Amino acid sequence: MEPAKELSKALIKNTNNPKLAWQIFKRIASNPSFPSDAFNQSLLRLTRILIGSKMFTEIDALQHLLVRHPVQNSAHPMVLLMRVLAKSGHVNLAISQLQAFRSHHPNKPLSISLYNLLIWSSLQENLPDCVRLLYEDMIVSGVRPETYTFNLLIAGLCDSGCLEDARKVLDKMPERGCLPNEFTFGILVRGYCRSGRASEGLELLEVMRSMEVASNVVIYNTYNIWLLGLIRNGMLLEAQVVLNEMIEKGVHLTIVSYNIMMDGLCKNGMLHDAKMVMSLMKNGGVAPDVVSYSILLHGYCKKGIASEANKVLHNMIANGCFPNVYTCNSLLESLWKEGKVLEAEELLKKMKERGYALNTVTYNIILDGLCQNGQMDKAVETMDELWNQENADGNDNHSCKPDLITYSTIINALCKDGKLDEAKKMFIEMIGRNVYPDSIIYDIFVSNLCKKGKVSSAFRVLKEMEKKGYNKSLQTYNSLILGLGMKSQFFEMYGLLNEMRERGIFPNVSTYNNMIRSLCESGQTNDATKLLDEMLNKGVSPNISTFKLLIRPLCQIGEFRPAQEVFNISLSIFGHKEALYSFLFNELVAGDELLEAKDIFMSALDQCFAIGNFSYGDFINKLSKVDMVECATEVLQKMIKKRYVFEPASFMPVIDGLRVTGNIREADEFAELMLGMGSEIKVSNQVNRHTKVFNRRRNINNNENNWQNILHSERFQFGFSELGLVIKDVKQHFQV
Repeated sequence: MEPAKELSKALIKNTNNPKLAWQIFKRIASNPSFPSDAFNQSLLRLTRILIGSKMFTEIDALQHLLVRHPVQNSAHPMVLLMRVLAKSGHVNLAISQLQAFRSHHPNKPLSISLYNLLIWSSLQENLPDCVRLLYEDMIVSGVRPETYTFNLLIAGLCDSGCLEDARKVLDKMPERGCLPNEFTFGILVRGYCRSGRASEGLELLEVMRSMEVASNVVIYNTYNIWLLGLIRNGMLLEAQVVLNEMIEKGVHLTIVSYNIMMDGLCKNGMLHDAKMVMSLMKNGGVAPDVVSYSILLHGYCKKGIASEANKVLHNMIANGCFPNVYTCNSLLESLWKEGKVLEAEELLKKMKERGYALNTVTYNIILDGLCQNGQMDKAVETMDELWNQENADGNDNHSCKPDLITYSTIINALCKDGKLDEAKKMFIEMIGRNVYPDSIIYDIFVSNLCKKGKVSSAFRVLKEMEKKGYNKSLQTYNSLILGLGMKSQFFEMYGLLNEMRERGIFPNVSTYNNMIRSLCESGQTNDATKLLDEMLNKGVSPNISTFKLLIRPLCQIGEFRPAQEVFNISLSIFGHKEALYSFLFNELVAGDELLEAKDIFMSALDQCFAIGNFSYGDFINKLSKVDMVECATEVLQKMIKKRYVFEPASFMPVIDGLRVTGNIREADEFAELMLGMGSEIKVSNQVNRHTKVFNRRRNINNNENNWQNILHSERFQFGFSELGLVIKDVKQHFQV
């Protein structure tokens, strides 16, 4: 025993010296009296050493060393070697060991657990041929597969998109003496849902019912898996059908199913449908909980519909559900976004007074709100308070400890304010406090430096970023292209575009817009137009800004026909949009292309566009000054015929022009129309002024009722002080 102990100790000591460890183990293996348990322990240790050092030649030699090892029990050394290799991600080597073992020990049975491990590892490594080989070896060797084995096979086939083969495996399970369980059906249902084949998933549920595989609880959970799959694939209408079907078939629904449905609808902006689901929930005898209300409230807050969010909050409290930190965070974020600073500060004050466990998310919302509202000093002061509070508590795991998002928010705001030195200091502080930067932080610096024309500094940051192991992202490239374009460094700009493609990063509309803007500003409109052609050929969808960037410079240099062609392309993509018509019209008027402008404007009137963004006053004035009074008259008559209300002053140049040309009667008619329109606008303005005063007063009252009354209500206070709310992550409620 003593030599065995000494060799084992020597192996442990030479863990960092793999070659010597290998020599020591060969001495252990050559000793037939070495205890089997100690041998196996040494083998496990050596295998891990060889794998870690990538000594695959020695692993192959180890196979030859072990293959003739006497078979004493089921824990044969080669079986141990296979397990370690498979768990370490070297399933090919493990299967090679299996084949070698089979050739020397054809009658030695292997456990189903080993096959399951090898099949699972093969699936993880995406090696379907290995799975097939293992299954065949298992059958030939007389090893009976278990339900778990088939579940692995079905999962692998589903992940590979081979749903028909997965279904065949399910059908053959009874022939092999194995019955599918709830997990078998759950895997297949999820596979069908992910592939958008919901109807076939429904058929499986019917099969599961007919086989009496599972209890109602399992069926309910499977339905929930199905709901989640449909929602995550954007199949919301199908998900609603499934929910109704669950009710019709008498499947017992708990709040989880309803909350899953509501969450999916709210995240896709279908708030009315989510509200209907809540009504359905109540009608089914299921009372909404804090999660249900929070989901709906968050949906309204995200859409900026504060009035509806207020109603949800009222109903929530009235029904005995008291807000948790998630609810309040949603409200807080909504108030900051709407610029309701005082209300947001009041809500925060009440949260603190009533014992809310404020978390980092809460403070990130506060800091973002302060930054968005120009209160940078207060934002920095608030973050300092957080660190001071954390130090006072002496708890490294404090829930309010500033994180990467906190620093990203502050650094981004400082950069936007042009306070780059302060942003750098904050960056250094972040690293000093063991909050390590990611590529987003670097992108913030690169983006803001490029916008300020400090391209050289941006490239220095980029060098540091790549040194830390972060690659350039699409955002990085877009920022650099913008900066280079501002400096008219077009050769370098195109070089970056080529580099993007070589690295498999596809330019998006922002990439092209940045390039088009830079080229147009330098007068290179031909090259800019070529980029538009390239976008269309490569399937990158331009936006309205793309066309505006091209139309304006073309008009400014008198290239009105190409501008019109670009405009026509934009109409073929977006349809007839007021924004496009008004933009081209204004540019044509500015360039004195009045007849072309007239055609555009008359077409806009025919389509009943709002004309607030059209410079029709300047247009009519110019027409009247260049002996085109008839055109101006035609335009005004059409505006009147279409019942447009416009500035009465637009009549003046036409009236003057008509009088000069001797058309006194027509001039007088326009004068009467001008006076009549002026009176209508005066009355309308008075009504609007009174309406605004009334609405302002009503909003003040509503604001007090909606926010302050809720904050001070006894129900709200009771929810904080008496119930001692347990703060939970909403996601926990969606686990199936």
